[in-house]
Amino acid sequence: MLFFSSKTAFDLLILITLAKFIAFFYIKADSDIFESIFLSGNDSGYYHAYAMGEVSEVTSVWPIFLKFLHEYGLYDRYVISVILFLISIFIPFIFASLLLKTEVFNNAADRKVYWNFILLISCYPSIFLLSLDIYRDMAMLFLFSITLWLIKKYIEKNQRGKTLLILPIILLIYLLFLFREYLGVSILAGLFSYKLKISKNKKYYFFVLYFLALAILNNFGYLNPLLEYRGQGFTTGNTTLGVSLLNTDTLSFFVLYLYSAIMQLSGFFITSIPSIFIFFTESVFFIIATIYIIRNSNLLTPFARFLIIFSLFYASIWIIGNDNIGTAARLRTFNYISIYLIASIVYIEKLKIHRSKLKKNI
Repeated sequence: MLFFSSKTAFDLLILITLAKFIAFFYIKADSDIFESIFLSGNDSGYYHAYAMGEVSEVTSVWPIFLKFLHEYGLYDRYVISVILFLISIFIPFIFASLLLKTEVFNNAADRKVYWNFILLISCYPSIFLLSLDIYRDMAMLFLFSITLWLIKKYIEKNQRGKTLLILPIILLIYLLFLFREYLGVSILAGLFSYKLKISKNKKYYFFVLYFLALAILNNFGYLNPLLEYRGQGFTTGNTTLGVSLLNTDTLSFFVLYLYSAIMQLSGFFITSIPSIFIFFTESVFFIIATIYIIRNSNLLTPFARFLIIFSLFYASIWIIGNDNIGTAARLRTFNYISIYLIASIVYIEKLKIHRSKLKKNI
């Protein structure tokens, strides 16, 4: 199923990491190349302006943190961007640690999953692009990876062990909430719901209930703040879907929502050569992983169920509130990594079952 042996994946990882180092410092040294990459705008410019006291409007805790560093003489845009780039190099290993158990490194097939997962995240173009400057996304991904690591420990521990993990988990979720409100809320939703077991027969009822809940929320106007935000600033350009969900009847809302979800989450809205590249290096693996998870949903572990519920909540919110494809590529990174993780966990579970059957036949 997987493309490379552990050794090949490791060797490719070394080459890709070296290439990323070269590309990073080359791009940082040439402002024209950097500006050409971010033709549609650069949030890091706003973060820098806020840190320097040139603007006062604040959108998240990240610019506040940068300004705090500046006030104590610790702020340097170039140095911080280098630190965030180095974090992006190590992030795949933190996420891959969620697959680790003693038996993983005792079994060649499991090691193959581990190294191919790291290679997949290391080749993720959007993560590299977001590591080129002082974007909040790298800090968020780092905090997200640590939060998932603690949550996995929490799910697997006995009651006494769980108690010790509650405080750090709550603090990290709150910090992620300060970065992006619905990211923190979605993690909480996953934590409160991961014990729900959805069998193959019941998953269709689950989706019916999901769309019914969306219909009720929409009809009573609870989604209006998100829908109004969707229409702000995304009305022009070839990177927007141009889909309005505000003031639509229930049937139209569902049709347009599904269209928006498919285009944004699956990356089918292709407008340029870079979007084609991103589709084949990010979205194709997401689609394959999603199909694999659906076909093997009976093998979901409690942590995998947490990731599914988190992904569903998180994607639902940003898909409703966003119409810009460029922004979607940034927002869906948390969904893509979660789905890659779930597929890897399910595959490892499948390998365990296969090994167990072989032992019984010996």
